[in-house]
Parts: sequence; C-alpha cells; structure tokens
Amino acid sequence: MCCWPTATPSWSILVKRYAPTSDWLPDDPVTAAAVQRWLSIAAGEVCYGPAMARGALQWNMPGEPVLAAEIAGRLLGFAEQHLFDRNWLAASHITLPNLAGATHETTKVLFPGKF
Repeated sequence: MCCWPTATPSWSILVKRYAPTSDWLPDDPVTAAAVQRWLSIAAGEVCYGPAMARGALQWNMPGEPVLAAEIAGRLLGFAEQHLFDRNWLAASHITLPNLAGATHETTKVLFPGKF
C-alpha cells in the first residue's frame, strides 16, 4: 500500500474519472467504509511500520526502525488474520486498497534490492 499523503486522493480521482462504474471504489456504504478503513491503514500503520522500517534500514532515512518493525509486525499479523478466509482486503472483489498493495509489492519485485 502507498503511504504518500497525496496517493489516496490521486488514486480516487483517477478511478472516479476513468472508471466511474467500476468496483475499485464501491458506492455501497458498508463496502465503501471498508475501503476507507484500509486506505487509512495504508496512510498510518503501513507508512509508519513497514515503509518506515525499510526506508530507515535500506536508505538511511530518518525513523525508528525498531518501533517501525514492531508496528509492521502487528500490522502484518492483523492483515494475515483478516485475509485468512477471504481473498481481498475490503470486499468480495478487488478494490483500491488491493491495487495499492499490489503496486508496492510489484515495485519490490521489479527493482530487487532497491526498495
């Protein structure tokens, strides 16, 4: 998932502009709330957990790698438990939080050792 402050609004604009009838950002209130929950997790726990740990350890960026690793461990445990009996984070189909997470993981595969 992305943790840049402008990522979520940018992705939301792109979806609403170019795929307004898609399921990326559902209109159903319950599913929309689940999507927002995971986007909030991306802006918080993902940013201050795994992203900060990687930045501090690989790029010598400012941060507390030990605290970040603790946050990452809790987050990944939570996500693993959440995904135990489902395929997608927020709905019964792919939504924006899954795409953001896939982008993060794909970047690591395409540029090994860089991210």
